[in-house]
Amino acid sequence: MKYKLETSSHVSSLYQWANVFASISLPLFGNFYDDLGFPFPPTESLRQFGHDFALSYAVMMNNPEYQKPLAKVLSDPIASKIEYNLLDNTHSVQSLGEKHQILFDGAFNQLAKMNYADAIYTWGKETRNYSKYTNEWKYIQLRKLGDKIIFLSRWARGVYSVMDVPLDEDIDNAIQNIILDNRDKRRQFQEELQVVLNSYKAEWENFVLYTLGMSSWLELEANHRINQNTWKKLTQVCSDVDLEVLESWLEQNSRIYQSI
Repeated sequence: MKYKLETSSHVSSLYQWANVFASISLPLFGNFYDDLGFPFPPTESLRQFGHDFALSYAVMMNNPEYQKPLAKVLSDPIASKIEYNLLDNTHSVQSLGEKHQILFDGAFNQLAKMNYADAIYTWGKETRNYSKYTNEWKYIQLRKLGDKIIFLSRWARGVYSVMDVPLDEDIDNAIQNIILDNRDKRRQFQEELQVVLNSYKAEWENFVLYTLGMSSWLELEANHRINQNTWKKLTQVCSDVDLEVLESWLEQNSRIYQSI
């Protein structure tokens, strides 16, 4: 597999990769990796690598908004501990774009040695925000899927007074059960994440969750993955004709509520 640092409007996607690795660096990632669609339980070596990439990126970018919290991280012997020095080859380079490329290439060369590169690259490119900044068409489709799930959830809970989907009763009931399960899974993730956020956190966790904003990233990514799995389940209980009927019903009724 070839690993490419994509660009959009002359801006590299390294920021999105920093988010990917920052999420992996969190100890709590091990609790939620399945909800986030991550392919295997994260190892301690991978968590450390995620930390080293995210910290290297923060140091390299020298964002004024990060200065005070980053200084606290760098003064903490545990939070600042680096095992994979990914900035070694960037010091003699002036161009920020070149630095981005060096950091990216060095990271995936190291991940290849650890036998993680393919899995991380595939998962990272499937994340919600990666699509948002590198593939506008795909991101629009993801937004539309989210809108469909929201509408179906409100219909299944009786919030919207619309006629049931004009399908066989057993299919109609199966759709409702799948959608209600989606809502339960999203709510459960939010509650479990909140428990972690309310508990004691080390300096690095505070930096990632609040300075880098990864608490909202995790919630949005979980919703994105849960919604995708929900639609997959719908395609398993519905025939192609059923799906056409469902899509037509969604389009007709969602248009009515948008106009209210």
